[in-house]
Amino acid sequence: MDRSKNPAYSGESDPPIPGKVRAEAEGTLGAYTPFPGGINRQFLEVIGTEPGDLRMVIDGAESDQVFVDWVDAHRRADVEVRVAEFRTRLPRPLPANSEWIGKLDSEKRRLVERFPGVDLTQVDNFMKLICIEEGHPIPHQSSGSR
Repeated sequence: MDRSKNPAYSGESDPPIPGKVRAEAEGTLGAYTPFPGGINRQFLEVIGTEPGDLRMVIDGAESDQVFVDWVDAHRRADVEVRVAEFRTRLPRPLPANSEWIGKLDSEKRRLVERFPGVDLTQVDNFMKLICIEEGHPIPHQSSGSR
C-alpha cells in the first residue's frame, strides 16, 4: 500500500483518525479532542465525506486497510488539489476577527493548566495547538504561502 497517495495518512505509520475514533470508543482518548475536531472536520470536507459515515466504516473495519480502501473509493475526484491547498492553510494564523479566536484562547488556557510552563508563543491556530499538545514539531508557514 502506498500511503503517500492516500489522504487519510499524514506520513505517520498509522492513520490518525481511526486511532482517535477507536480510542474514543474504548474510553482511552484522554484529554484529546473527540472526533471530529476542527481539523478533522476540515479534512473530511477536503476529501468529501461526512464524520458519521467515516465513523461507521472505522467501527466496522477489520483493519486500517478497510478504512484506507473506503477513503480511496469515496473521496472527491479533485482530492489531490484540495489536500495540497489544505496543507498550505494549516500553518496560517487564525484571522484576528475569526469566530474561533475565543475557542483557541480557551484551549490554550486549558493546555497551560495541564502543562504549566508550556510555551505557546507560536500557537496562533488549532493545528499548532494540537502539535504542542501531542508533542509534534510545529510546521511553519513557507514564505510562498499567504
